[in-house]
Amino acid sequence: MLGLSLKSLLFDDSIPVDIHLEIPAHDVSVTLTGSVAPVVNSLSAPTDLIQDSDIASFVQLRQTLEQIARLVQSTLNAIQ
Repeated sequence: MLGLSLKSLLFDDSIPVDIHLEIPAHDVSVTLTGSVAPVVNSLSAPTDLIQDSDIASFVQLRQTLEQIARLVQSTLNAIQ
């Protein structure tokens, strides 16, 4: 996730998850069951092909992902 380490930010072990999605307008009902595991990922773009606007986009994407991670963490804390 562009260098965002969810392992230290959210949790250290894998956790089981169940996701239930319903879209009544389209008569859709989906259930996903599995687990979420923390990993450390990073993305390295070649510097000879990247432009300043691309870097700014990556920075904005990382900030957005960090905000989402903080939201998920606060939600998990509120549930516990």
